[in-house]
Amino acid sequence: MGSPEPVQLEQFSCVCVSDPQIFLSGKQSTVSLLAESLDGSPLPYLIDCILTPPDNIHQPIKCIVESILPGQYKAVFTPITCGLHQLHVRVRDINIPGSPLGIPVSISPKMRGNPVKSITGLERPWGIDVTDDELMIVSEYGGHCITVLDREGKKINSFGLYGSGR
Repeated sequence: MGSPEPVQLEQFSCVCVSDPQIFLSGKQSTVSLLAESLDGSPLPYLIDCILTPPDNIHQPIKCIVESILPGQYKAVFTPITCGLHQLHVRVRDINIPGSPLGIPVSISPKMRGNPVKSITGLERPWGIDVTDDELMIVSEYGGHCITVLDREGKKINSFGLYGSGR
């Protein structure tokens, strides 16, 4: 029995066709994928998907992949930590061009649907909460204050200051 024929993926691409969203840690999630050639023909190989967490602590998660139509797939996974994960769409352990795809994961359902981005200007943020009206409340350990940010991450207000410890 010979080795399998080499995989030629240069003329193929993979894109996420699901609506942009933030997935929730610990909840089963689904992403719709389109993997096809540049001329629109479906990928002639079986694909698999691996979800890589953003840290070096958690192991990659093997996704359940279902073929919906030729070239259209559904990847099902349950992320176990927060942050920007990478979804590797592969054929025989080789990423399809366009992969990996960024998969943002949050612990708070209040943040669902918001884009992920870095917020600068905070001094050693220690804790965060999100209000019902989607304001972010951040405790700054280094700044000795509480900062309120809007949905876009812009500072609305800060209060508190370094105390004497009494």
